[in-house]
Amino acid sequence: MRFVAPGLALAASLALTSFLTGCAIENTAAPSPVTGAAITGTVFGGSQPIVGARVYLLTPGISGAAGPGIAPTSTNASLSLLNSSVAGAGHDSIGYYVTTNSSGVFSVSGNYSCTTAYAQSTGTSVTITSPNVVYLYAVGGYSTVAQQPGNPASALLAVAGSCSSGIRKPTVALNEVTTIGAAYALAGYASDALHISSSNSTYAQRGLSNAASAVNNLVVRATGVPAASTATITTPAANIYTLANILAMCVNSTGDTSAGSACGTLFQYASSNGALGTQPTETATAAINLAHNPWPTAAGMTALYNLVPATGAPFAGGLTAQPNDFTLAVNITGSLSTPQSVAIDVYGDALVTNNVATGASICIYLPSGTLANPSCPSANGSTFPYAIAADQYGYLWSANNDNSLTVMSEPSIVQKSPTGGYTGGGLNFPQAVAIDLNGNAWVANYGNGSNSSVSEFAQVFAANAGAAISPTTGYAAGSVQQPYAIAIDATGTIWVPSSGNNTIVRLSGSDGSILTPPAAGAYTGGGLSAPDAIAFDNANNVWLANLNSNNLSKFASVANGGGALSPSTPTVGSFAGGGLNIPYAIALDSAGVAWVANFGGNSISAFSNSGAPITPLTGYSSGNLNKPSSIAIDESGNVWVPNSGGNSLTEFIGLASPVVTPLVTNVRAPLSAPASRP
Repeated sequence: MRFVAPGLALAASLALTSFLTGCAIENTAAPSPVTGAAITGTVFGGSQPIVGARVYLLTPGISGAAGPGIAPTSTNASLSLLNSSVAGAGHDSIGYYVTTNSSGVFSVSGNYSCTTAYAQSTGTSVTITSPNVVYLYAVGGYSTVAQQPGNPASALLAVAGSCSSGIRKPTVALNEVTTIGAAYALAGYASDALHISSSNSTYAQRGLSNAASAVNNLVVRATGVPAASTATITTPAANIYTLANILAMCVNSTGDTSAGSACGTLFQYASSNGALGTQPTETATAAINLAHNPWPTAAGMTALYNLVPATGAPFAGGLTAQPNDFTLAVNITGSLSTPQSVAIDVYGDALVTNNVATGASICIYLPSGTLANPSCPSANGSTFPYAIAADQYGYLWSANNDNSLTVMSEPSIVQKSPTGGYTGGGLNFPQAVAIDLNGNAWVANYGNGSNSSVSEFAQVFAANAGAAISPTTGYAAGSVQQPYAIAIDATGTIWVPSSGNNTIVRLSGSDGSILTPPAAGAYTGGGLSAPDAIAFDNANNVWLANLNSNNLSKFASVANGGGALSPSTPTVGSFAGGGLNIPYAIALDSAGVAWVANFGGNSISAFSNSGAPITPLTGYSSGNLNKPSSIAIDESGNVWVPNSGGNSLTEFIGLASPVVTPLVTNVRAPLSAPASRP
């Protein structure tokens, strides 16, 4: 039987939202010009200055999506900010640029505008609001006489800051370290170094802004070194140095891409789909591809790691042994005690529950990994907060093992529920909570194993806010058995995996009655074996993680017949493998990839929408994972995992495709599809 004790609630608080104006194309009169900040910096390959590199100042473009939730067929080109009035600026198909001198130094005067950008190739001017992400791209140049007139494969990145809140890092060092930081942080919105874009939605602009803030947990942009660990945040400095060294082998070469060369090997295994797909032609895009595919096959891992010389590497402090994968994850500690569940809220922050009796609390973390409040707010007299969800109104709901619900507002953390929480409605050892389209909360009750049920509670703005709507015995008593999870689709239907009898039960969101089909009232087959986690992809297909058999199950949406899409006996390579080991939680990203937290394997797994494992047989295991018990994806594409055995929280930077948050927002108009892209 699944261990049921510690509770994790990852709570998020308001940050930046009030001034995120984004990079939206305006249809109104042009805004007053906003002068950009002067920027100076250096371009280095390892420890060598790069002479004659072309340096561009870019901002993400607007994608071809018709609106949030509709993924564009390809990422649109970034927009150029520099213009002919910038002293010494040259021009090519990308846009205006400045050039590094003999010391690798460049300077951008402050007379570019933060309200006018230019399309690549055509140079067409585009009126924008102040962009919330500005980045530098340096290409070509040479660091040694042998590289003259320049290495066309050398390209470096750095996040410069934000025009909307001021470019706060006017001195920027571009090198392989800052390239890795920018590539991973912005990976969710990038297809290559010159095609970073988002939709015109508030969600996407917040996601981009939050992604840029995550750079600070990876690198120091002013000096081009990895960010130092603090008392509460452990950064992956050695991993960053290793990746930087891999890039440097190509940057500090002549740009030869033949088989076996440094650039040739890098481009082979940093292709658009790992070891497959389109090969990059320069190192910045190779870094973005590695962020998208941090395990480019076992052979690729070895080949890339072996590019770094045993002695004399450009950057000291790298890994001393080949890593399991090339993911970058930060580990967050402090204020966490047996964290159990995580969710992302309406502000893009992470909510975590501390599943303890004494000092039970809910921690709220900004995308930067820092606490939104000086301390984690109390669970309001309840004990053992276990599961957590965020509603569309800025409230968080925590289901507690003392048979209560805690509700509090964000970001002010005002308690909505009374001391001891909301009770009744059949609450009996609650294991999961989900919010419906109306803002009502639905809870899966494990009970004592024989009296399982589902509860419903009124939304926060109802006259009877927090009151139990379900009867004292709950809904579906006797039909659901030992449920650990609950989810709600775009029709408002409630889905409950019943681990005790290997089925999925569907309930009406109107009255909690059991729905058919299937005729027996429950889905079976598809490899179901103690299903303990459930989520939807953006086609409304249902995904489940199976505790007993270490596999995933997939069922078609009701509109498409609801039949099993996974085999009755999954095999490694098809809904199994990929590091699955006591899978505890599942989340789908906007690309249709299933992400799973492996409680037994101290890892996370990823599967394509067809059920093929993306991760190795060990999964991804960085970030000090220790009995990971939940998983959530934010609007930047970061993956958040609480470690119930390590009293910590792991944030994988830029690992997934961004998802609109909170989850209920995905199934409400105008999105009306789970796992929607911002």
